[in-house]
Amino acid sequence: MTLADEIRHHVQLRYVEEARRGGRESFSVVAGDVHRDMKLANRMPAVCGALRSKALQSECGITLIGWSGPNQSSTSVATFKLTDVAKHSVAEKDVVGPHGSTTLSTRVDSPTAAWQRFEDLARERMQVHFGQPLHEMELSSVPKRFDMVSIDGSIVGDAKYLSLVAGLRTPPAKFMEIAGHVWLLERISAARIFLVFGNQREVLVAWLKKYGRIAGRVEMYFLDDNGGLDRLH
Repeated sequence: MTLADEIRHHVQLRYVEEARRGGRESFSVVAGDVHRDMKLANRMPAVCGALRSKALQSECGITLIGWSGPNQSSTSVATFKLTDVAKHSVAEKDVVGPHGSTTLSTRVDSPTAAWQRFEDLARERMQVHFGQPLHEMELSSVPKRFDMVSIDGSIVGDAKYLSLVAGLRTPPAKFMEIAGHVWLLERISAARIFLVFGNQREVLVAWLKKYGRIAGRVEMYFLDDNGGLDRLH
């Protein structure tokens, strides 16, 4: 993995993912913050280059919409727009009655609401699986907020709610996202590290078939909508 790859992974996990979870349409990244969080030395040109790269936008599903400051400076700020974030957690659909009047309103889950519901289910199910409470928190050793961490830090994991492209094709950007999570988890000294997946099982199966050899000691589970848990790695 090159330095550019590592920088893009860091931005994806630290900024893109958090913005997507929050349902935000855009977010900004300060080059100096990335440089500091990754504990780099004199690599500001590499950081700024990665922030401006087409590869970052393609892998993360984002568009660079603004750049303030010099081309290569710790004070440079990149602003991105998420291209696939839901604007609202729920949408309302009016149902018209036989005389043209609106008789009821049905709430329809958006992708963001579905993801939040899955994260709650995953936390509940993994707490039972490991027999310990798990909380969302950031570890001092890695500049990322993890979805599920035990009080003593011996168990660390994340939830991923992923789908195939158009429900049919393998998603290269999401494969890169999974690899980034594996890379970060492998750098944690916790006794148990894991990823739990929801939505389409095929995404995890396809990733393991292609990249399973790099999964290392990261435990990988699939959790269905009924709470059924299956360990695949």
